[in-house]
Amino acid sequence: MILKDWNDVTLGIWMRMNEITQRENEIERLVGYVALANELTEEEVLALPLDKFKEYMKGLAWMNTPPEIEQPKKEYVINGHTYVLTMNFHQLTTAQYIDFQSYSKSEDYSEMLSVFLIPKGHKYGDDYDVFEVQQDMKQMPVQEVLGLMGFFIVLYRSWSAALWKYSSRMLKKAAKREKSEELMETVKKMEELADMFGFR
Repeated sequence: MILKDWNDVTLGIWMRMNEITQRENEIERLVGYVALANELTEEEVLALPLDKFKEYMKGLAWMNTPPEIEQPKKEYVINGHTYVLTMNFHQLTTAQYIDFQSYSKSEDYSEMLSVFLIPKGHKYGDDYDVFEVQQDMKQMPVQEVLGLMGFFIVLYRSWSAALWKYSSRMLKKAAKREKSEELMETVKKMEELADMFGFR
């Protein structure tokens, strides 16, 4: 068995596990997990003697326990490349914010990670291959990835709250200056949404 516990699971493997999880048929899910964990094709798994299949299934018991989550680090070495984590809200660029919003729609964690883990000695998006970085991200241990994703969620909420406060302040000024009831109504709706999502 290639995958013996969560320590053997990289982001790339975890993404494939999530794809298998989406299958409606339970037997198809089990076949997919056994194939993935043993570097077999699903056709090879289907051709296994039933006793051997059951043996492989027992080897997947570790999947019933969630992986441990590791705290974010300042630097990560992946595939021999050193990446620096951008953790300070005030050090992030507009490009990072836009790219993160775009990548988060696809739910591709390797893309999202590439927004915050920058090759050492570089600025975001400057003079390095983003695709290569994203391929490296797929080699990260899943425990590290999960720790970072929690950080990203907090950061994203901070971003959204900061942008909301700025936009609200500008709209209020414009509404008072122009004495616009329509703008004031927009501000009111924004405030209701902010309360709903905990931005205020």
